[in-house]
Amino acid sequence: MVYFGRGTADSRPTESIFQSVHGIWLFIFYVAIFVFAEAAFALMAMREYLQDLLGQTDTDLILGKRVGADVLEKITLRQVTPGGP
Repeated sequence: MVYFGRGTADSRPTESIFQSVHGIWLFIFYVAIFVFAEAAFALMAMREYLQDLLGQTDTDLILGKRVGADVLEKITLRQVTPGGP
């Protein structure tokens, strides 16, 4: 069990985090922050992968350049054909 809070004279923890008034909310928020941070890393990794697959740079995305049909055709052929083009 996780302990914190008011220590006694010999500085041993005397109260569980779940016995605190808002302890359970602290625990839930801590876990939620971790989960959302990991989700952000996963989304960024997928974006980088797709961007690399399409051959686009960050500048292309900012300027709104579209992917050409030839690039999309190569990607589709690579996925359908076992050996790729």
